[in-house]
Amino acid sequence: LPPRVAEFWARERAFGRDPSASDQLRKIWGWEASAWKLWWSRESPPWLEVRRSDDPWGSPTESTVLGALAVRVFGPIVQAQSVKSGVRRPTVKTSGAPSTRGTHA
Repeated sequence: LPPRVAEFWARERAFGRDPSASDQLRKIWGWEASAWKLWWSRESPPWLEVRRSDDPWGSPTESTVLGALAVRVFGPIVQAQSVKSGVRRPTVKTSGAPSTRGTHA
């Protein structure tokens, strides 16, 4: 899973934004094109690919292949970074809807 796009996806979700609507996602996708070709061989980008319901790596909050993997892998990292930096702590959920509820550590 190429890191820039996945980290961007998890960070946008953590703050309650839709990463698939961002021009930044397409720009980052272009930067990691060679890595994506190794991981994703289909013509369409993985944020358009709906994941299978029996996908063991899936996340109930994400309907796409990219979203499910990004939230599982980068969600905890994004949350830990914001706590360490003292920035409003995003809440990255792997079940239920994404939340932007700020909490204090």
